[in-house]
Amino acid sequence: MPKNLFWGVLPLLIILLALFIRWEDISYFLQKDNDNVLTCYDCYLYALLTQQRIEGKLTGINYLSNAPDYTVNTAGNQLITYLAYPFVKLFSLNVRDIYILFPPILGSLFVFPLMLWVRKFAGVYAFLGASLLGAFNFIYLIRTSPGRYDTDFLILFFLFLSLWLITITAQENLPSRAVTLSIISGLVMSLFMWWYPKPIFIFLFTFSLFVGSSLFGSSLKLTLVKTVLFLIGSGPINLIRGIENLWYYIDTRIFHAPAPFVPVNISKSVVELLPITLGDLVAFTSGNLIFLAISFLGLILVFLKHTRFMVIAMPFVALGISSFFAGNRMLIYLAPFLGLGAGFILEELARLLSNKVRKLKPLIYLSFGILVILMTLPHYAFSLSKKEMFRDSFYQEVKKLSEVIPAGSYIWTWWDLGYFLQYTLNRGTYIDNGNWNIIKMFAISHSFISDSEERARKLIAYTTNNLTLGLKYKEKSYKDFLADVEEYHLPPKNDVFVLISTTMFVKPLLREIGSYGSDLESKYEAIGSIVYYCNERKEVIDCTDFIFDKNANLLTSKFKIGNYYLYDRDTGELIRRKEIRKNVGHNLYLIKSKGKYYSVILESGAEKTNMSRWFFFKESSDKFKLIYDGFPILVLYRVE
Repeated sequence: MPKNLFWGVLPLLIILLALFIRWEDISYFLQKDNDNVLTCYDCYLYALLTQQRIEGKLTGINYLSNAPDYTVNTAGNQLITYLAYPFVKLFSLNVRDIYILFPPILGSLFVFPLMLWVRKFAGVYAFLGASLLGAFNFIYLIRTSPGRYDTDFLILFFLFLSLWLITITAQENLPSRAVTLSIISGLVMSLFMWWYPKPIFIFLFTFSLFVGSSLFGSSLKLTLVKTVLFLIGSGPINLIRGIENLWYYIDTRIFHAPAPFVPVNISKSVVELLPITLGDLVAFTSGNLIFLAISFLGLILVFLKHTRFMVIAMPFVALGISSFFAGNRMLIYLAPFLGLGAGFILEELARLLSNKVRKLKPLIYLSFGILVILMTLPHYAFSLSKKEMFRDSFYQEVKKLSEVIPAGSYIWTWWDLGYFLQYTLNRGTYIDNGNWNIIKMFAISHSFISDSEERARKLIAYTTNNLTLGLKYKEKSYKDFLADVEEYHLPPKNDVFVLISTTMFVKPLLREIGSYGSDLESKYEAIGSIVYYCNERKEVIDCTDFIFDKNANLLTSKFKIGNYYLYDRDTGELIRRKEIRKNVGHNLYLIKSKGKYYSVILESGAEKTNMSRWFFFKESSDKFKLIYDGFPILVLYRVE
């Protein structure tokens, strides 16, 4: 096969391989009989904004988020909200199918600009390794899975397109061509910012262009002209925003760092923001420590042999390495370069060996090509499967809430349900996945953890009736907030609905934040387990980890528990209490509801919290009225 044809065919083969690997998940979602096909939290935001744009209902203010302050709808202007519009309007495609198909299809397109860039200085094996590990590392596989309608699926496309353009612009020393390429590079960067508005990339590419132009022999004057034109093309607004963001970070983290409202690190509950270890790096990339070591060695070799090209790419390699302190999502930037290193060093070895044994040159190159594939195509790529973010059972229960929550009402619940509820019910929330207002997070979690309904009602009324609490308590703590709440006696101005789901009992952050000012110890630990369904057999009630006889006497337990309680949720009767062990801080509850049995473990004292009494024991009062009982999945109360 001619070399140029091979370079052209290889990207197409990689894209087809990506679709083949994901075909089972694609088929699963396409065959579903409902719209529960999204596979990430932020997907619900972009799906909602896309739907609003298609229907002509998108506004500059997002009235579903951050009630009652609301938010400026900056995300509504992102390119992703326009992407589905022509396909729906011109080709009558189902927007649900777009959510399913676009991430895996478009997520592989980065191999084309990657090929253009790698071909400037390296061979086909380097490209093959970069493409395979870039497309099939664990993090990128998850982030380009069917239903993952988020900005991640085109980030690498824009990054490598910009990297290629910056490289050829840096190489160009003819002023007229350099001017044209600088402007084109800037415009592509502006498009990148429209898709993924993170101005740090402008700074990184500006560095790459300036240093790269100097290394490729441009005069200082031409280098400055290139840089200025690139910045102009990138959009002055994007640059200004980048400077503002940088200054805000420096000002709030260094010069005027406020005392924490509660001494809690919120980001530790977000998996993608957690630093990785060397073991994680191995697991998320090649899956083999030796392969990873060879990849790093090859990457160093590329730097030494093609310094000018790799210095241009250096900021993005550094960005990928930052995953050791900035979170695992940064690996999507590092993985292609690791694959590049693996392919490069193996191609160099193949060249050296074939020069010594020329008769075996085809066999040598074929063998090393297979080795590149084995090193950079992780074995888990063929078995990794991603399903919907929320199970169908939960989705169906939430859909029913639209019949009991009037339009225009707002839902008081934990932040990770925010975007999902806004999209599914078209109802607003007080916090959500993009709005970590610590005052509201504390108010919500404390209302759940507190054992006082009176305090919970005051918290809800005070938080929902007042604007800009973040400014009022900027220099204050939760103690000042609770003191003001205790003195507040007005009822909520608008209807507020409180939603408790089974998953909230396993949220360590909810417990840690909400426990401040309560009798429950504040620590990053869940107050209980999720609810498990028990199977009734001929002689026993099987709850997997616990076995009971037909009379609900505990027979076996896989965990140490202090007390065992049998509770009839329908009648509100505590039927049995039995001490199993002394000085054990967790209790077992066997709950009978609608003729079925469920088991749950709660920390001692957690049964007194509002969220436990509302969810497990179905308590209703003159302050909180049960509106919808979807136990064991969710319950909904209205604040009276």
